[in-house]
Amino acid sequence: MRRKDKEIIDFEEIRGVIEKCSILHLGLLDQGKPYIVPVNFGVSFENQKIIFYFHGAPEGKKYELMKQESQIVFEAEYYQGVLKRDEALPCKWTASYASVMGEGQVKILETQEEKITAMQVILERHGYQGSTHAYEQAISSIALFALEVDKISCKAGGML
Repeated sequence: MRRKDKEIIDFEEIRGVIEKCSILHLGLLDQGKPYIVPVNFGVSFENQKIIFYFHGAPEGKKYELMKQESQIVFEAEYYQGVLKRDEALPCKWTASYASVMGEGQVKILETQEEKITAMQVILERHGYQGSTHAYEQAISSIALFALEVDKISCKAGGML
């Protein structure tokens, strides 16, 4: 990273940034061309390992591209706004943000147990506290994915 003063390397700080992000952007390759898709996600942090979980249709472009290539890239950010340090000098303004980007291996989850775990992580992130029984049947009609992070970088700038 060029701007070391903005780099975040502490795992717990990276975790804090991820927890504030609302959308994960996946970078895939479609016949050698970039294809980016935003997804709603859940995330687990175990033994300094980050796993993003997300869902989608068990068909379509995203699904087919992930079936073809398991190595993908990702990015997520949260934006707090513009810091106007000097109203008269807009060149002194800066954005207040934090972001993560990296790469990892995506896996299409196959077993009922894997799918239930993934859905539980996704739903708990959004406040669901009920039993798994409420969605056990529904997961048979959707695809669930796990993205195991191999490499991550994180940075923040102009934080409020």
